Amino acid sequence: MLRVMEAAIKATSLPCCRGSRQFNAASLGRITGSASIGRYGLYLVTDDAYLDESFCAKIETALCGGATCIQLRLKHASTASYIHWAEKVKALTRQFGVPLIIDDRLDVALAVDAEGLHVGGEDLPWRTARRLLGSHRILGCSTYGRAELVREALHPEVRADYLGSGTVFATATKQSSVPKGIEHLTPLRDLILQEAGQRHVPLVAIGGVGISNAKKCIEAGADGVAAVSALLRHSSVSGTQTATAEMLASIDNALSSRSRLQ
Repeated sequence: MLRVMEAAIKATSLPCCRGSRQFNAASLGRITGSASIGRYGLYLVTDDAYLDESFCAKIETALCGGATCIQLRLKHASTASYIHWAEKVKALTRQFGVPLIIDDRLDVALAVDAEGLHVGGEDLPWRTARRLLGSHRILGCSTYGRAELVREALHPEVRADYLGSGTVFATATKQSSVPKGIEHLTPLRDLILQEAGQRHVPLVAIGGVGISNAKKCIEAGADGVAAVSALLRHSSVSGTQTATAEMLASIDNALSSRSRLQ
């Protein structure tokens, strides 16, 4: 049944796909924009609230502007719908040489051959996720700023490729989350450095991050920021284009300044 569903979805037209860059497998995971911005520098995360006729166009615009990673996060979609949208978004990310991360759903990640999976504390157990995902795919873990989750994510049987912070600022995307503030990023970064040993494991700040505060997150220790409404809430793609450019410039500036101080 899954094979039949996959074949049907792959046969679906991709009207949103108008990217101008040809995908090259060797370029997947490339550093985008400035040399100081790594794979998770500007990490676009989607939400069901923005699943409309301009959904793919906004993602493509963000990719054109330099978004370095895309996470497809659809909490209320059926499996068939999730796979359908994942195929559409993958067509874009592959053209731009940017990894596609699927939130929570390992089955969807494997069905569309996504580059990675993101899991939270109440999702699939992380050691199981890594075993089923394989070592060649990206695994990201939400730590919520908790030390025990950082240690679990960095366990040899998990080996997370990046970690999400706790909710930094208040956000409508996750109304039940209690903001931990920007001040929790520095000790969290220090803990990751301590526990990761010789591995570099990026920290991605998430939760209410936008143009006005992205730089502060980097200055506090994050290696990148995850943006949802900051890039997708706009009524037109031009709004997404402007927001992407401004956020990327802010992140680049902060990373460059931090690099000079090291």
